[in-house]
Amino acid sequence: MPSWSAAWHATAIGFMANNILPFRLGEVIRGASVAKLSPVSFPAALASIAVERVFDALAVVALFAVALAAGALPVDLTISGRPAGDLVRLVGVAGLVAILAAVLAGIYPERAARVIRALVPWEKLATKLVALFESFAHGLKVLQDPKRITLAVLGSLLLWSVNAWSFGLAFQAFGLPGGPAESVLLQTFVVFAVAVPAGPGFIGVIEAAMVLGGNVFGVPEGASLSAALAYHILTYIPITLLGAWSLYRTGLKLGELKERE
Repeated sequence: MPSWSAAWHATAIGFMANNILPFRLGEVIRGASVAKLSPVSFPAALASIAVERVFDALAVVALFAVALAAGALPVDLTISGRPAGDLVRLVGVAGLVAILAAVLAGIYPERAARVIRALVPWEKLATKLVALFESFAHGLKVLQDPKRITLAVLGSLLLWSVNAWSFGLAFQAFGLPGGPAESVLLQTFVVFAVAVPAGPGFIGVIEAAMVLGGNVFGVPEGASLSAALAYHILTYIPITLLGAWSLYRTGLKLGELKERE
């Protein structure tokens, strides 16, 4: 298990890498950083990050579902032409299925390995995949600890509640509506927009998502764009600097971490 220091530095480095590299490569670099700074294998680190992202998605959708159920959002709200409620159900079910599959794989690694061997007809490839899975499954063991799962869920809900508030503050700073409902809506739009691999720092993606979110509440696009640009710049700079500082403190090299991909 990595120390708090290793986890912090790896997270800062990974987030910084997402700001300067395309296609969300920062997630891979984050795993490579954990493997360099602690006695955790690279596949296990990636498994842990994957589980974290599933919990994050469920937390964001849960907050969005609460806003919908409370009537704080338009009842006819659609996302990509589909009712918002459909998105909540789809992501919720997919996330729960992913967690269940991860739990079963972590509890029954031998059976999962047999399934891999049964599906892959080439012995050498199957052996390599099983070895990779066994390392990956080590990172899923956290799902066998109810206390850690509870802490992960509560921590994720707290984190994304505060994060949603930051979107609302950005809109409020420009005299725009930025209450709880607006904050949650903006966050949901941005989170799902940046989930798709894009260019370095999600430049343009975050702005477009916040403009779309503002449209739901009748905010002029120019005003939403101004708030989005300010928010993006003010969040981009600190995490990039923190990541650079973590690279310096740990002695890691970004080029070496990229080679782990």
